[in-house]
Amino acid sequence: MGEGYDLAVRVGQLNDSTLRSRKIGEVRRYLCASPLYLKSAGKLADPSDLADHNCLVFRTHPGSNVWQFSRRGNDKKNLNSRPVEVRVMGNFCANSGTSLVIAARSGMGLVLVPGWLVGATMRDGELVEVLPEFLPIPHVTPLYTVHPYQRFIPPKVKVFIEFLVQRFSKDYDWLS
Repeated sequence: MGEGYDLAVRVGQLNDSTLRSRKIGEVRRYLCASPLYLKSAGKLADPSDLADHNCLVFRTHPGSNVWQFSRRGNDKKNLNSRPVEVRVMGNFCANSGTSLVIAARSGMGLVLVPGWLVGATMRDGELVEVLPEFLPIPHVTPLYTVHPYQRFIPPKVKVFIEFLVQRFSKDYDWLS
């Protein structure tokens, strides 16, 4: 905001801030890899198998290499299942989701990222979802607009926020 922007879009939980925010939607997270990686990969039937794979990690702070999953479904068996927590390792980590997706597309390993980063590559078959019967925890990541205006929000900012809310509603398909 110090650079003169009227509005920013933030992904994930927001820290306390002097900026005003509004939730505009949610983005599903995907565990995926390239067909090239999966062709040479070992067993991958359960999240615990990830410990034996090259996982490309979004690294912002220590401990960010722990991934959690729950079994998809609503039957009684799945309601009582406990989340699976896996400490993943790999030969590449970055604080850029785009860099991780590029690495995954080239066959370097598995990546866990929001749909807005991998929608087109999954649609085109460059990346495929892995372990679709399990959901990452959290399953979705919230999207927010943030802006510095406290009392008077310029009309152009209001209109753009409303557009984003309508565009990225709960049913938005990031893979199309």
